[in-house]
Amino acid sequence: MEFEIPQGIEASVLVPSLPNEILIIGGNKQDDGKTADVYNLNLNNLTLGTYPVMRNKRSLHKGWMYQGTIFIFGGDDNDTVEKLDFAMY
Repeated sequence: MEFEIPQGIEASVLVPSLPNEILIIGGNKQDDGKTADVYNLNLNNLTLGTYPVMRNKRSLHKGWMYQGTIFIFGGDDNDTVEKLDFAMY
């Protein structure tokens, strides 16, 4: 499978959210630097959608899903934790 996103993103968190979907959370965009963007990649039809952005721009952060809620920890210069609840979307 080959798929291209509109702009290169590195140092993001990838989280499987549904059987056919991967979330791409934050990271470093090739042309814009750190981002708070959240994308969803549908693996069935190879489309890229968006979710509401995080409160903080992050790169080199960590993420964990627990009971349908994603927790995003830290980053290269961030010591906060964000809770992302995608059950409402």
